[in-house]
Amino acid sequence: MIEASSRKGSYIYINEAAAESTFRNFLQKNLKLDASLRPLSGSVAAGQVDIVEFAVFNPGDLPATDSLGNTLDEVAVHY
Repeated sequence: MIEASSRKGSYIYINEAAAESTFRNFLQKNLKLDASLRPLSGSVAAGQVDIVEFAVFNPGDLPATDSLGNTLDEVAVHY
C-alpha cells in the first residue's frame, strides 16, 4: 500500500485503491457494519454509513488543496 524511497529526496507513495479498501475494512470493523456499510447488531451507527469523500494526495499531486480548503504540501489521505 505504501512505497518509500530511502535515498536522498525520498518520497512516500500511497496506493489509493489499497488505502481506500483498508479504510473501508477498518470502518466496518470499528462501527460493526456489513459489507454494504449498514449497521449490524450492536453497531453505534443508526443507519447506512456513506463514505462521502476519500482522497489520497501523492507527491505528484502536491501542492494541493483539499475540499475543506486546507493547503497540503505533504503526502496525505483525506476523508
